[in-house]
Amino acid sequence: MPAEIIADLKVEAPRFAVFHQNMVIVNAFLTVASQWRIISLATGKAYWQGLDYTAAKAGLDLAQIALTPAQWSGVQLMEEAARTVLNGYRG
Repeated sequence: MPAEIIADLKVEAPRFAVFHQNMVIVNAFLTVASQWRIISLATGKAYWQGLDYTAAKAGLDLAQIALTPAQWSGVQLMEEAARTVLNGYRG
């Protein structure tokens, strides 16, 4: 997530541990976290549509990160959670 988005959230970043079996998923997501499709809205705001999967695949390939289908599903789960926060939805 871009630093300016994190700053705008005005929330202290939580400290948390990542289960060993999820580290590949987290590292894969962080590797491609700059590959978002963003739409400019008429209001001047941005809508974070999701990861550009072609660019994400290229980034993963260049980083030599190979994912199983289950691990890719984990990346997509992280994408959905990030999209929710980036678009300003609060639970």
